[in-house]
Amino acid sequence: MPRNEHESLNVFLVLLLVSLLPNASNSEPLFDWRHVPERISWRTVLTIGGGFALTGVIESVGLSRCLAEQIIKLHFLSPLQTQLVLILLTALLIEINANVVIARLLIPIAADIGRNKENTNNERDTHTAGRYTFTRPRLLHQPPLTTRRRHPAPPRGRRSTHPNFFQQRRGKRLPLRTLGKPF
Repeated sequence: MPRNEHESLNVFLVLLLVSLLPNASNSEPLFDWRHVPERISWRTVLTIGGGFALTGVIESVGLSRCLAEQIIKLHFLSPLQTQLVLILLTALLIEINANVVIARLLIPIAADIGRNKENTNNERDTHTAGRYTFTRPRLLHQPPLTTRRRHPAPPRGRRSTHPNFFQQRRGKRLPLRTLGKPF
């Protein structure tokens, strides 16, 4: 049995157990099948399910591999232009299908482009473009996450009125009182 079918079988077994087990002795089950048609968003189920079926067909026919090969043939493009082609393709496909399905389809294509060894000129740059196509843009000189801006320590003998201000006392960092207010 393929991995995806095994995982979905586990989900259905858990749902079956939840519907059979009672909430307490002599009471109704935790989950009642009468409420399923009312509470499930069938539009979402059909959209995601149909998208996964479409992605499975595209992968089994080999269209995704063919698409990756056609994008790889554009070796005259710079890595930035290759990334822009992938971004435009993603934006076009997201308009007609769900985000999860398009990510499942296009991430392997971007990985194939990144793994391609036939690109002689920009092998490393194309790998970088394929890797970062689906990540959020970052600043070039983004400060590290560990540096935080802290308030300067007050002079000795004075206390700050800021409730979350930390003060040095005998080598330990102790929070000041919040005057009865919760954090």
